Amino acid sequence: MAMNSPPRGNPVNANENSRVTILSVALQTVFMLDPDMMLLFEELRKRGYITGEPNIRGEAIIGILAVEAPDVIARKGGVRVHYDFGRRTLGIQSSSNSEVLGSLEEVDDALRSIGVDRDGALIPYELAAIAQAELAPKFAGTTLGMEEVLGFDLNFIGAYFARLGGDPNSRDWFHVSVQPIYSSYRPGRDTNPYRLTLIYRSGKEDVLKMTRTLPDVLGKICEKVREVLRMSERLLFDEPSGSREVRQWIPLKEEWRDQYFEPQRGNGISRNPNMIEINTQYEQSPYALISPDEESSSIKASARRRAGFLLQSLSGGHLDPASVRPRFDETWGLVVEASLNLNAGEAMRVWLKAEDAINKEFHLVVRWTGKNDLTEDELVGYLVEIAAKTGTPIKGKPGFDATKLIEEMRG
Repeated sequence: MAMNSPPRGNPVNANENSRVTILSVALQTVFMLDPDMMLLFEELRKRGYITGEPNIRGEAIIGILAVEAPDVIARKGGVRVHYDFGRRTLGIQSSSNSEVLGSLEEVDDALRSIGVDRDGALIPYELAAIAQAELAPKFAGTTLGMEEVLGFDLNFIGAYFARLGGDPNSRDWFHVSVQPIYSSYRPGRDTNPYRLTLIYRSGKEDVLKMTRTLPDVLGKICEKVREVLRMSERLLFDEPSGSREVRQWIPLKEEWRDQYFEPQRGNGISRNPNMIEINTQYEQSPYALISPDEESSSIKASARRRAGFLLQSLSGGHLDPASVRPRFDETWGLVVEASLNLNAGEAMRVWLKAEDAINKEFHLVVRWTGKNDLTEDELVGYLVEIAAKTGTPIKGKPGFDATKLIEEMRG
């Protein structure tokens, strides 16, 4: 490796789905006073390091002739020891966390040999790591609603996370930034390259543990950040179990019944001209056992979280969180309504995908705040697909006006 070549990235194999590559790992110490470099160089050379040389004028050391510009004072294999005289910061850096840990004891032993106590430093142990990952962050696509101010909207594409309740000026601190690499960022792709920067300060054992497990930690952070569209994701929700046939009566407005729907054989419409009977076979879920008289805030909260998670993920962050409202309906049971900041076509596609994942755990109603960019035939097609997925056999008469129906249903 050439003396001025950058360290090669270290792919994280602990979580291949995240595609994380560690570019740099450094363990750093911030001292109150500069260690004596002439003594430190001598001790590091004894331990097999190639070191820089003090730049001496007369009796004074006026600087260091670094091994690598600007501040690498020693090297051994893939490990670089750097020192920042402005910040009084000594760091051990590599693209491999195991190499850094292996060098730590040697550098610590050299410091002890010249009477420098790392534990008494201003910041004894700080981990600084830089990595790269291919991500589609779940916060990307969340908009600020700035169209009236700017003429266009803004959305989040980067984020900065910090330890809850932590103090950045203390010895106990954690933060990680997730920022797009703009030169390679292309909106609309499934994933884009992001740069992760992690800083962790704590006691020695905690910092060393974080360094040892860094590949796994970065992989898990990326999993939390990524837009993971796992249709089988259940999180806090119970799996459906059992099966039953459910008979439901759906009230119809008289003008809708006369204009849009024809009686289906066996649906009992002759017994009640204002109702249409629908037989639905589906997997039983806890929600199916809840009657309107047994409303439970926990059940509604679970359904709200479930619907919110799915719609937020499937829409790329275009969900209006305040619009996700669960309620119990005397006819339909548990219903969750939500609005997407999308045009009709995209909202319909999201709704269809959500129905696949929900598997009739509750009734979902999706609205959209954008334009109706669908033709009548396209809208009818989506409605038919949704009806099929939800087990609702509806037949439209000739001249069926889906747009009018939707407008009336939305008020």
